[in-house]
Amino acid sequence: MSMTQELSARRIRDFRNVFTFAVMAHLADVISTHWRNQSLTDEGNVLYLALQRYGLSGWPYLISIKIVMVGAFSFAYWWYLCVRAKYLPDRRVNSIRGLVWYGMWDRKPYPHSSLLRRIFNLRKFQFGALVMAAIALPTSAVSALYFSVDNVHTALGHELPFITLRIFVLLTTPTMFGWWCLAYRQFYREQLRLGLIPDAEKEAE
Repeated sequence: MSMTQELSARRIRDFRNVFTFAVMAHLADVISTHWRNQSLTDEGNVLYLALQRYGLSGWPYLISIKIVMVGAFSFAYWWYLCVRAKYLPDRRVNSIRGLVWYGMWDRKPYPHSSLLRRIFNLRKFQFGALVMAAIALPTSAVSALYFSVDNVHTALGHELPFITLRIFVLLTTPTMFGWWCLAYRQFYREQLRLGLIPDAEKEAE
């Protein structure tokens, strides 16, 4: 297998794993919602509630929202997989912090000259969009799993306390960012192994 084929196979495998997980999680959410309340009178999906204000309600609209949402997040994740190599450092780094740092600042030193440049930096916003595109799909899947569990408990007459939602939100954001950091580092190491990133230590030898 050539290098190009290996990278393409890795990209497809990464997408397939996350996409499958997301589809199964949202499917579980839909099934458990149907079990909890077939009439959708207490449905809390924000987009569904927005449509409901215009008289658009029912299962076809809820399922359509799910399809559009998963489709949009899947497109964003595929875009991330296609462009992530452009945001890798052009040198060897030994920590996640260094990996994020050089990716965020376009492989350049930190701009000390101006506070404005440090805050409003196009590359920094682009890197932020990259991270959000990476975690949107898996985060939506994890959220769907939480609401699936909540639906089951509600259907059985034991609704989860509201505090569990707050704890879930507080834990999910750093957890998904940590997952992305580990996956990004693994991708970086693979690029390093394939010789697509200069390794100054080996060159010095």
